[in-house]
Amino acid sequence: MKCIYCLQKDNSKFKNREHVLPQSFGKFRNNLVLNGIVCDDCNEFFGKNLEVALARDTYEGSVARYKFGIKPVKEFKFFGKNSQIITKIEDGALKGAYAYREYDKNSGKIVIKPVPQVGFLKSGTEEYDFFPLDKIPSAKFFDNKRYCIGTEKGFAVLGCDQESANKALQDKGYFLMGEAARESITPGQSRMFGRIDQTIMRAVAKIGFNYLASQEGPDFVLRSDFDSIRKYIRYGESLSHSEPFISKEAITPDEKIDGYRRLGHVILINRMPNSSAIYAFVSLFNLATYSFCLTENISDSRDVIVGHLFRISDGEIEKFNLRRSRGDEQ
Repeated sequence: MKCIYCLQKDNSKFKNREHVLPQSFGKFRNNLVLNGIVCDDCNEFFGKNLEVALARDTYEGSVARYKFGIKPVKEFKFFGKNSQIITKIEDGALKGAYAYREYDKNSGKIVIKPVPQVGFLKSGTEEYDFFPLDKIPSAKFFDNKRYCIGTEKGFAVLGCDQESANKALQDKGYFLMGEAARESITPGQSRMFGRIDQTIMRAVAKIGFNYLASQEGPDFVLRSDFDSIRKYIRYGESLSHSEPFISKEAITPDEKIDGYRRLGHVILINRMPNSSAIYAFVSLFNLATYSFCLTENISDSRDVIVGHLFRISDGEIEKFNLRRSRGDEQ
């Protein structure tokens, strides 16, 4: 036995199974599982670091999993203020205000709640620039031309009581307070923004590399041709070849950018036509497509083109019938 990530050979450390697709994104019949080729140390590291970030700090993990019934809403978990995802109010009197999502026991739903924050009234408008209490700018650098805080409505308070807001403002050198904003956040007002950091990219790359191992076998992925991607996934080392990227385009060519798509997770491996490069394409819930170069120069002559759809509706895994056109043959 040899781990396809850290390359260790200790046979006593291969007791756990590594799922190609983390079980946090669904349990499927005849699931694709790696036995005896991912060591327990790597399996544990992935679960506690990469997979938890993918499940709790992405749109696919923190929204789609609950929307499509992979996880019950009462088990909702989120990274809170440390999240890469930022929710902001898109319109109305509280436009620009920060919010977060949490499970509400009374309604049994995931609800939008305001972050404790203060709004500065923008000069010549009725709109505010909002700042979380721990990110209020110092009064030393206050822009008198941009903001008009010396009026009754100069400040707006949201997500906390007046006393907490006053203290946060005073700590930054402000001493004037207006009335608290009384508007409530309504469903549909908010919009999510976020960035995909390297931890999440590595988590998705692991899905692609696991999938390649499941289809082509451990001897193939243990080739030194894949050393860069395995070190990127396991240790976060820089890639020696092209960086991964994300797009809105569907992996399968018969699906549109917008509108209906198959409901499921799509994974595809393709040795690029007339090339030695092998790419993995991963789309969770068939939303955004993550693309990774697994190797730019494979020393093996075999052709590789294979893909599966992990169907959410019935838990089945469907293999795509992929064939190259004559002009694309190796």
